[in-house]
Amino acid sequence: MYYYQITRTLTRQAPKGIVNVELIMTMTQDDRQKYRALYVQTAQGYTTDLHRNIALLLTNSEDQNALNVAHLAAHSLASQSLMMNYHSLGELSQLIEQLLQSAKDKESTLKNGVLLVIDNTLKQMVVSLYEIEKNDKEIDLSGEVARLKEVAGVD
Repeated sequence: MYYYQITRTLTRQAPKGIVNVELIMTMTQDDRQKYRALYVQTAQGYTTDLHRNIALLLTNSEDQNALNVAHLAAHSLASQSLMMNYHSLGELSQLIEQLLQSAKDKESTLKNGVLLVIDNTLKQMVVSLYEIEKNDKEIDLSGEVARLKEVAGVD
């Protein structure tokens, strides 16, 4: 099964009305059951990496290594979550990835308020991973997405 995901770029201004289109392959329910334990294990590692490196960025927002590791973790978590059909986790991870990419590209700076919200959202992401592990159901993270967008000043 394939579907097209349409995303607006946060970090670069595309011409008005132009959006990025990415082809994403999603897993069947049987495949998802097969790979769920591996997904949860790797996703927990990514959230740990994010937490550690966001903490480092809170003490030194210029730490390029912490920014790179956090960005890679958010990118990996976003893509794996979307592949596994965990769209709420995928959307939140993708937003974090885009904010970190914007900082890497020097298009914006990561303010402590944004970093604190990211750090707080990680707690809910861990809860969602627990629910996925136990019940194969993620929690709704749309409130966290909205809050992060609000604090970061993006839509």
